[in-house]
Amino acid sequence: AGNHLGYLWAILQPTLYVAVLYAIFAVKGRHVPSVMSLLCLLLTGVVSFQMFSRVERLTSGAIRGNRVLFYFRQITFLSIITARFVLEFLTNVVVFSLLSSILWLIGTPPHISDPMLILWALFLLSILGAELGILISIASIFFPSLDNLNQVIRRTLFFVSGVYFYANE
Repeated sequence: AGNHLGYLWAILQPTLYVAVLYAIFAVKGRHVPSVMSLLCLLLTGVVSFQMFSRVERLTSGAIRGNRVLFYFRQITFLSIITARFVLEFLTNVVVFSLLSSILWLIGTPPHISDPMLILWALFLLSILGAELGILISIASIFFPSLDNLNQVIRRTLFFVSGVYFYANE
C-alpha cells in the first residue's frame, strides 16, 4: 500500500538485505560454520525474520487501518486479521520460493530435504507474528506509544536473530 513497486518490492527488499549482508560478511571474511552456504543462510534468516516482522506489523495495524470496513455487518475483526495473514503468508512463501530458485540458478542450490517442513515452519512463524500483532493491536488501545516501542524492539530483534551471530559463537 502506498508503494508504486508493489509486489516487486516484496522481492527486492529481502534481495537487497541479503546482498548487503553478504557484502559485509565477505569484506569481514566471515564464513558459515556449517555445510550451508552463506547465501542460503542469509536468505533463510532474512526472509523468515521479515515474514514474522511484516505479519506482526501489518496485523497490528490492520484493525486501525480498516475501521471503515466494520460498518459492514459481515466484516469482523477475525476476517480482517485472516485476510492480512493469508496475503502476507502467501506473498512471503512465493518470495522465498523465487529467491531459492534464483540461488539454485546461480549455482548455490539450497539443500531442501523436506519442503513441507519448511512450509510448516514458515506457517508457524507467521501464526506467531499474527498472534503478537493481535496482542500489540489490543495493547496499543490502552498504551498508544506501544507502536513506537514495538518498532525499536523489532529492529533490535533483527540484529540478535541469529543472522549475525551463530549459536556456537
